[in-house]
Amino acid sequence: MRPRHAYDKVFEKSQAPSGGWAVIMCPSRIVHSMKHNIRAESSCGFADLMLKNMSFKVGQTLTVTGVPKADATKFSINVGHSEGELALHMNPRFEANRDHRILALNSYQGGKWGEHVAYGVFPFNQGEEFKVKITFTSEEFHITLPDGSEIRFPNRFHAEKYRYLLFDGEAKIQGIEIK
Repeated sequence: MRPRHAYDKVFEKSQAPSGGWAVIMCPSRIVHSMKHNIRAESSCGFADLMLKNMSFKVGQTLTVTGVPKADATKFSINVGHSEGELALHMNPRFEANRDHRILALNSYQGGKWGEHVAYGVFPFNQGEEFKVKITFTSEEFHITLPDGSEIRFPNRFHAEKYRYLLFDGEAKIQGIEIK
């Protein structure tokens, strides 16, 4: 993990005075946040994006759209409480850490990685758009991959709400939606 200042964009949701919704504006990007939904879009894509104080709860769906770089070796989609507490670390590896076209999943807590789970299903292609959908229960994450296949990963924290999202590595994130 890199220090917070190393990320292209860091967004923190703040409650509007009315308790309803807030809009976060940044150059050439559109980011809308409402009490129960968030949507971030970019025509040029975000690289290395951190979202804090967002509300991703049981029953909601996180949809991530992006494009891995043409020469990407890996990227990651992370869901958790903070940078040091990641309930889901989803790491598509084109060629990294001696892995070739492997989808690695793990969790990170207390400065240590949990038990690594690798899937042979790898519907990601360098330079091509992907869409991933993530939902969860207190027991497990349900992940729908770009080809429509579904995988599951244990929710090792057993939490019903996460407030931290991190998108890291060699992919441009074009859209994020929680609803």
